[in-house]
Amino acid sequence: MFWLTNVPKNEMAYISPAYERVWGRKCEDLYRDPHSWLAAVHPEDREAVVRRALTDQAAGTYDVEYRILQPDGAVRWIRDRAFPVRNQKGEVYRIAGIADDITERKRTREMLQTQAAILENMAEGVAVADEQGVVLQINPAGERLWGYASNEVVASRPVCSARCPG
Repeated sequence: MFWLTNVPKNEMAYISPAYERVWGRKCEDLYRDPHSWLAAVHPEDREAVVRRALTDQAAGTYDVEYRILQPDGAVRWIRDRAFPVRNQKGEVYRIAGIADDITERKRTREMLQTQAAILENMAEGVAVADEQGVVLQINPAGERLWGYASNEVVASRPVCSARCPG
């Protein structure tokens, strides 16, 4: 979603309709109270978000990931970026921002990290290869079982390609 405020943050010049879907709150409420979006920011993230919004947005260095709580209690992850908008004199007079819902990307990353931890700690030897048989990964149990270090076989054809069952 796209948003646009004045520099002191006391006026919301524009908020795209996607705000209602992601935040679960009305755009009109944000126009009435430009700080109301902060009520949805997860309490553990709020202080850092406020601090960064006040210091980094006008400087053009604001790029923050944080959680919001929708009215039904659902947690969404947001990546919020802001950029100064300058007038003809070169003065910052507005802050433009883009906030993306990155919840699915965060969930996918967490799932992949969990799967990697499981693979790393399995007692069974596992080698992962692509469709051409090039080894992409071997877990520590596989190193012990087959007697090869990961760096000896990753990016190579499987050692047992002609002899391996299946």
